[in-house]
Amino acid sequence: MHTRIVLGIFTLMASSLLAAPPTKILTPGMWEITMRTVSPRTAPATTIVRCISAEEAASIKAPESQPTDDCQVTGGVTGSVLSYTVKCTSRNIETQTRYVFSADRYEGTVEITEDGHTVRQVFTAKRVGECPAAPRPEVER
Repeated sequence: MHTRIVLGIFTLMASSLLAAPPTKILTPGMWEITMRTVSPRTAPATTIVRCISAEEAASIKAPESQPTDDCQVTGGVTGSVLSYTVKCTSRNIETQTRYVFSADRYEGTVEITEDGHTVRQVFTAKRVGECPAAPRPEVER
């Protein structure tokens, strides 16, 4: 169960990095992204490799919340740092996220606190090459 929660959070965090509008602080291409849970217990690292498009690389920002949402987001991008907090009042969960970017690497931490218990995750990522060319659609002749 804990593994599914951590993998879900990993996917959410990776996706939230690639939301929209603008601060180009990454180079588009294939990226190897590794997540390790370091507390309260160390867990094996999980690594994914994915293509980050030019549009995604130019769109790093914190997730957005609406005034009526239970979970409220504060923070954003300053220079090459993305730092934000998500507070979910009804579920008593707070997440603090901080990433430092350069064109070909980034690293960050995510701390998730629920009912006084904190899980700390460390992310490292590096650009490993170009994205594969999109396959051409088949043309009927």
